[in-house]
Amino acid sequence: MGCGCVSQHQVGIPGGGPRQFLYTATDKEFVRSLDKEELKDKKLLLMYFRLDNEGHFVVTDGFRDLVRRKGVPDRYRWRAWRALTGWSVLSKPGWYERIMRKVPDVKTVEAIEKDLDRTFPGLEDFDDRKKRELAAM
Repeated sequence: MGCGCVSQHQVGIPGGGPRQFLYTATDKEFVRSLDKEELKDKKLLLMYFRLDNEGHFVVTDGFRDLVRRKGVPDRYRWRAWRALTGWSVLSKPGWYERIMRKVPDVKTVEAIEKDLDRTFPGLEDFDDRKKRELAAM
């Protein structure tokens, strides 16, 4: 449905008019957005839809219990994983880039090179080029 930026994108909502900033769809609108395959799990999807707080889940005992008992529908898997692992607290934008600028120590490079030949040994597609790409990470 777009980013919600009315001034730039003029995205409309079902029934007309520009979308309000951080517009939340109704249950009825959400159900209409489900594809044929998702309609089979409509009840479970509605539970997660109602728990969705502006693209995030608040982790409560009830949320954990729902995940354990019913599982997580595909469309909410990433958000549930982020919530349950504390990803938003652990995520540090730019961290990977800073690490990549550092020169690794010799012991780390040796350990990676030793493990490259043991990584996916039976996979033909994991050739020397793929090993170099993995080593660069």
